[in-house]
Amino acid sequence: MMGSRPSDWSPLTGGDPCPGDPDSWQATINHWSTRKTEIDAIRKVLNRGRCIDGRSNRITKIEHTFELGATMCEKISGEFQRVHDVLTDWQKNLREMQEKADAALSVARQAQIHKEEAQDKLRFYERHSLTSALGRLSADLSGSMIFSLRQDISEANACIATQQAVVDEIREQYTSRSATAVNGYNISGIGGIFVDRSSGASGLAPFSSADEVLSFFLGFDAQALTLAFETAAASDEFQPQLLDALSQLTPQQINEYFAAHPEFARFPLQMQGSNIDRAEAYKAWWAQLDENQQKAFTIAAPGIVGNMDGVPYTVRDQANRKLAKTVAEDPNTDEATRKALENLLAAATTGDDGIPRYVTSLDLSNIKPENEDGYDYNNVLASVSLGSVDDADKVTVVVPGMTNNVAGSMVELTGTGVNIYQEQYRAEQLHGTNDPKLAVVLWIGYETPPHLDEEGRQLLGGKTFTQSKMVTDIYLAEQGGQNLAGFIDGLNVTKSTAVTCEKDGLYSDAHISVIAHSYGTTTTAEAMQVSETKVDNIVMYGSAGLGIESIYDANSAEGWNVERDAKGRQKIFFTDSMEDWTALGGYLPGWLLDSSLISKENRLLPYAVADAQRFQSTEGISADGYYLEDVDMHGFNIDGDNQGYAHKQTSSLVYGARAALGYTEDLDLKLYKPYYYEGEGDSLRLVPVTAADCDENGRVRPEIMQKVRKAQSSMTGDQVLTFVPSPV
Repeated sequence: MMGSRPSDWSPLTGGDPCPGDPDSWQATINHWSTRKTEIDAIRKVLNRGRCIDGRSNRITKIEHTFELGATMCEKISGEFQRVHDVLTDWQKNLREMQEKADAALSVARQAQIHKEEAQDKLRFYERHSLTSALGRLSADLSGSMIFSLRQDISEANACIATQQAVVDEIREQYTSRSATAVNGYNISGIGGIFVDRSSGASGLAPFSSADEVLSFFLGFDAQALTLAFETAAASDEFQPQLLDALSQLTPQQINEYFAAHPEFARFPLQMQGSNIDRAEAYKAWWAQLDENQQKAFTIAAPGIVGNMDGVPYTVRDQANRKLAKTVAEDPNTDEATRKALENLLAAATTGDDGIPRYVTSLDLSNIKPENEDGYDYNNVLASVSLGSVDDADKVTVVVPGMTNNVAGSMVELTGTGVNIYQEQYRAEQLHGTNDPKLAVVLWIGYETPPHLDEEGRQLLGGKTFTQSKMVTDIYLAEQGGQNLAGFIDGLNVTKSTAVTCEKDGLYSDAHISVIAHSYGTTTTAEAMQVSETKVDNIVMYGSAGLGIESIYDANSAEGWNVERDAKGRQKIFFTDSMEDWTALGGYLPGWLLDSSLISKENRLLPYAVADAQRFQSTEGISADGYYLEDVDMHGFNIDGDNQGYAHKQTSSLVYGARAALGYTEDLDLKLYKPYYYEGEGDSLRLVPVTAADCDENGRVRPEIMQKVRKAQSSMTGDQVLTFVPSPV
């Protein structure tokens, strides 16, 4: 019976994984069995009417009518039987899950008892072992006992963790199987099972919708909650009512409701209003839920929790991984979406670098039918963090440019992120931080312009060419800028320790910076016009041009939402390369051609921003002798033998990573030019430093480095950038 279910599931977390009373379903099972018996009796009567003595057209029509009626009854009987079987299976599954869960709880409780007993003994021995009158022998015995007790505690913890995994698996099974049971009422073969009560029809079933089923068995108004979702999406006036209604749900109601409503469970809440107000409301809502509610929402409504600002990012990671796995394994998921989700999970798997990874957002809204645009590369929008955002003292959001998407680029982008993370970690150590706590978020939370090949495929496939998707147009940057501003504002609110911040009334106590590349710089500029909180630094690589309006905004008295340095300059930094010809294609066509065919707004390079400071991207040698490569192309990382802007051990990566951390004084430090002199007098010649002059770590050999310093003796050591921290 339901009343016999355990109410306290400690030491396990998440509450009852499979609530409900199997016996309560018996009445409904009997209902369908009775309906089947009744309809079978009617069918038998109708079948007898199919053989009437005598022959005439009228008799033939009557027999035909009886035949149609019997056939219909047979179909209805089959549907009744199917529903009966679905619920019988659910009843059986519920019993089995509860038995398994209860057994796991029993084992965990026994382990907890053993653990507490061992802890009590351990405290005793630790307190008395050194003061015993038996001296050394007592100390040895106590030490052995202490070791044994610690082993017992460790084994008990492992046992509890194992049972927790069992219960968590049951919770997922419960969500899936209960959805099948609830959807069993959606009988497709006939139309009279769900009754339209407004029409006055009596019908043959006790419920008229899945929400009525939920309301009847779970004791809450599921129909009102569904209406609350719909109204909150339309107007921010109704958002508090939705959050309040959700907070009233029990874990069982959460599991059951979202199992019946995947259209809400798999997608972010569609809320209107300001980014800060929304993030504040979410943060407060999540904080007032109890632990069991939080766990239930994370599992049952991962699309909501995984994208909800104010929720810890470690929790969002759990929700997003659950969502990605569920949708990827759904046989109804299209191949493009499945591939994107599989690549997302691959990118979020910790690699040999040992940096923990988290899925910090996962938005599947583009797979909704109403959002279909004929392209499938943009089905999934997501972000992956290297390092814990929750624990990080400094967070860098990386915004990529054209052709980047979750399906084709996220794995490669995380490789670029590793370069940035490791360079920032090294810089923090160089500046005196012993144990840096960093996070680098690889953000593909917007639709980037597709490669020109993709546009060609669309045209060859007979689809309409879309100007707004061109890299020369600013439309996708405007849309992406809205998304990026929301992500940054949510990040600021989530990580801020104060309810309000004194400075400018904004959430600004978290250190958050942006590194953008190519069209990502265009998007970042758009975001800075509409964001409601500030970032600490903006770093731009190989810009595809910033919109004229965003440049006007940056050069206004108020400027962008970015912090300023001691001289009052906005902390905006950029670099480019003479070998990067691709970036020109983003902004130059708008000036050379009819802009109405190319772009609705022309663009300029970051040079046009008065406060923007350029840093070096050419090769050079650091004070400690490391050869830093130049930029060979437009790309972000590497293409064959060519280094991009964020390739490891490039000058652009070193300077950009440090600017994002706030060590802008390092941008004033130079690099030795990679050459030295040989010979004397008329035979004096300039010799370039080559790879042959460096060891396997890219460090110039000491004898060559001595010649480089001599050739450029006007540069003192404190004027030259150091690459790696000195050994402690």
